[in-house]
This record gives sequence, structure tokens and C-alpha cells, in this order.
Amino acid sequence: MSRRDIRRIVATDNNPRAIACARANLQRLQVDVTVVEPALFPPGRAGRCGGSCPTWPSGSG
Repeated sequence: MSRRDIRRIVATDNNPRAIACARANLQRLQVDVTVVEPALFPPGRAGRCGGSCPTWPSGSG
């Protein structure tokens, strides 16, 4: 995309390790891309799911 004259590229992920890996790869490749960790929930709202929270089997998380 950066070679196709697209002026702004933004990469996102919610995994901090993936963000770090992407930043390292982009720096190594000398590609100008903005990498951000998105806020999946508005401030103060994380963890509130109104009684419909998913449940995870024991030992899976």
C-alpha cells in the first residue's frame, strides 16, 4: 500500500506483542505506517457487559 502512493496507512491490533512486532517490522522495512492500539471500550466502560458476558471454560484464558 505504501508503494502504491496511498498517503496514510494505519495498522491496529489489540495485542501489545503484535503491536511491538509490527512496529519493529515496519522500522526494519523503512515503511511509514502509523501503528495504534485501539481502545475497544470507552473510558470507564471496560468489563461492563450487562449480564451477557461470555464465559470461558476453565483453563482457557
